[in-house]
Amino acid sequence: MMPGITTWRIDEARKHAALYGAGTAKEIPKTHRTRLNPAKVDHFIDFISQPHFLQDVAFGTRTLKLSNGTTMEIPNVLRTVTSSRLVDLYIATCKEKRF
Repeated sequence: MMPGITTWRIDEARKHAALYGAGTAKEIPKTHRTRLNPAKVDHFIDFISQPHFLQDVAFGTRTLKLSNGTTMEIPNVLRTVTSSRLVDLYIATCKEKRF
């Protein structure tokens, strides 16, 4: 065996050769990102952060690391509504307010 190469890497190379052919690169699908309107993102975050959707927990905090490198500590919370119900409520609210 070659130094620095594990059995797992050899097995993965053999699997790749069997699936795609020896020495060929695997095609990686392109990922397209969609820019979001910051006003709409803020509106959604404000909506899901309303007190009747969240309940504070007496213990623990979470540390969020932002893209600019700063960190924020926020208290742990429990969501009192399921994700699908929350999205349905948000869509209905947006239709009412024509947002």
